[in-house]
Amino acid sequence: MRQTEVTTVASFDTFAKLFSGLLAAFPGEQTDPATGSQVFFLALQDIPDNALAFAVAEWLARGRKFPTIADLRELALSDEYPLPEEAWGEVKRAFTQYGRSQKPQFSHPIISQVVDDFGWESLCSSNVQDEPIIRAQFVKAYRARVRRATFDSTSLARGLKSLKPLEASITDADFPGGES
Repeated sequence: MRQTEVTTVASFDTFAKLFSGLLAAFPGEQTDPATGSQVFFLALQDIPDNALAFAVAEWLARGRKFPTIADLRELALSDEYPLPEEAWGEVKRAFTQYGRSQKPQFSHPIISQVVDDFGWESLCSSNVQDEPIIRAQFVKAYRARVRRATFDSTSLARGLKSLKPLEASITDADFPGGES
């Protein structure tokens, strides 16, 4: 996991600079940059500046086309969750450390949620020969929960609500590609 210090959500100034960089790197891919930048800002403003900057830098280094909102959200939030293999490894270590009688605390709430979905005693009681199947099911369930958390519409809704007072004072000219 990439370690970053996360303290604040995306500021408009930082976002405008990052979006301008994307427009410059992928010219002509946004048919209406002003509207596009507004939509992107609404959808990404809940992400901290440093995480958003990381996502844009990664995309500029590897992307071959203008990113989608989903592309940037996934990159920006990638360090918030253990990798699926790390999560499964933590669960396996807990089998031997705690056994079925004691449910452990895991390093991330999503690991705990997936374990709860399966049932701790059920996981501990499974046959060794079934481990590859259980591991695959765990990884699939874990990825689904991470995906839901990454694209949680409630965080987007909070971002949209917080923008209401601000949007009245912002004009198209304030956004990259907007009219002056």
